[in-house]
Amino acid sequence: MPIAVLGLVVLRRAWVHFSVGDARYRMPLALSFLLIGLFLWVAENAATFLGAWKYPGQLEVWEAVHTAKIGSWALLVTMSFVLVAAVKRWEGVLYAVAPEPQDEPTGDRLPSGAEQT
Repeated sequence: MPIAVLGLVVLRRAWVHFSVGDARYRMPLALSFLLIGLFLWVAENAATFLGAWKYPGQLEVWEAVHTAKIGSWALLVTMSFVLVAAVKRWEGVLYAVAPEPQDEPTGDRLPSGAEQT
C-alpha cells in the first residue's frame, strides 16, 4: 500500500490527454494506470475461466482471481511506463549513430572524369 500512496503523490498533477473521434479528453495519469490494471485483471479472469491456464486455487473449480491483482497490474503498468520514459530520455545518447565522415577538401583532388598524367 505505501507504494500506491507514493505513486498517487508523485502523479497527482500528471494528466493524460486523448482523443475519441474529434473530441479531446483528459484524465489523471494515476486513474489511467488503475483502469489499465482493471482491464488486465478482467482479461486474466477471462483467460483462466476459458482454461488458458489455471492457478493452484482453480484446479478443482474456477474462482475469480483476487481483486488485489488489480493493484499488481497497475503497478506493473506504472513501472513499465517509468522505465520506457527513462530509456526514451536517453534515446540517441546511449546508442548514438556515428556522424557521417566529412568530405576532404577538394584542392588536391582531380575533377571527376579527369585522369592523372
